[in-house]
Amino acid sequence: MLSSKPAQPKVRYDNLKAVVAQVLGLGRARVETDRWIAFKSHFTIQSFYCRPGIDGAREKGGVEGQIGYFRRNHFTPVPEAESLAELNEPVEQWD
Repeated sequence: MLSSKPAQPKVRYDNLKAVVAQVLGLGRARVETDRWIAFKSHFTIQSFYCRPGIDGAREKGGVEGQIGYFRRNHFTPVPEAESLAELNEPVEQWD
């Protein structure tokens, strides 16, 4: 049976201070801020954090590289739309 529920997006973060209250050890475990937890649950986002220190250095570049790739391929030139809903239609297809 196929689910009609959209897949939960997985977002990678480089230990953003507004999101992470505390890094727990050298793994991916984090204590998240209350506002971030509320935001995640509202938009059903799954977090994935880069590892701290030297082990996570190559992951951090990957986060920035993916953002740049998406921006260059989907938002350059800047798309024109009459409304946010109209702009979201192609973004849904890209996802």
